[in-house]
Amino acid sequence: MTHQSGIYEILNTVNGKRYIGSAVNLTRRRREHWAELKRNDHHCKHLQFAWNKYGLAAFEFIVLCVCATDRLTVLEQEWFDALKPEYNAAPVAGSPLGFKHPPEFGAAISARNKGRTFGPKSLETRQKLSAALKGRTLTIEHRAAVSRGMQGKKRGPLSLERRAEISKALTGVPHSLERRKKQSLAQTGKLRAPHTPEARKKISQALTGKHHPADVIAKRSLANKGKHTGPNTPEWGLAISLGKRGKPWSPARRAAQDKRSKL
Repeated sequence: MTHQSGIYEILNTVNGKRYIGSAVNLTRRRREHWAELKRNDHHCKHLQFAWNKYGLAAFEFIVLCVCATDRLTVLEQEWFDALKPEYNAAPVAGSPLGFKHPPEFGAAISARNKGRTFGPKSLETRQKLSAALKGRTLTIEHRAAVSRGMQGKKRGPLSLERRAEISKALTGVPHSLERRKKQSLAQTGKLRAPHTPEARKKISQALTGKHHPADVIAKRSLANKGKHTGPNTPEWGLAISLGKRGKPWSPARRAAQDKRSKL
């Protein structure tokens, strides 16, 4: 037995079936396999079942080749392709690709997590997740899969603290021209239902006392130059009059009206 790194097999001498693996330290890896199998706690259930059936005497740990650690995965795959080991759950070296858990495994995890609640992530954890995902772009297929998964799901209302966090994070962040075009295109042709009285009241309260900055006013003025909105109908004029009735003027509006009246 060697303390070097390399590829090995655990061979069942009764039926010729095998398990193939790679190890940085072959001696230690053999000791770990044997200890897990004796405890009936090996990660490879096929190998564990065979061990329980045939016993220790039926198995041999054989070194197939010794190699540098950076060659382990490549050579392990070559031995996989050549010998096609029956006890390995995954057909790809160094990957669980192709491995499927039995139905009872999923049921056990589901039962264990039922009623379990996960607390909110700490600020440090959220910052680490944000840094790890920054610059990551999802493929069209991935976005479509996420969209299908979310269809029909209803999310509960966000807490006041969460809404405040989102508002603070987005304050002062300008949308790119490309994003604005996408949002405009997505909203084109959509008809929105009228706001409820409660929603209109909230909007009114949120906008009370707010004034657009000078650059926004200048941009709107420039955008509306030369546009003709057409004459208002008598019904529209009456609606505007009724809507303004009883509402006090703001100091700015009163000052502007006084200025016009003096001309």
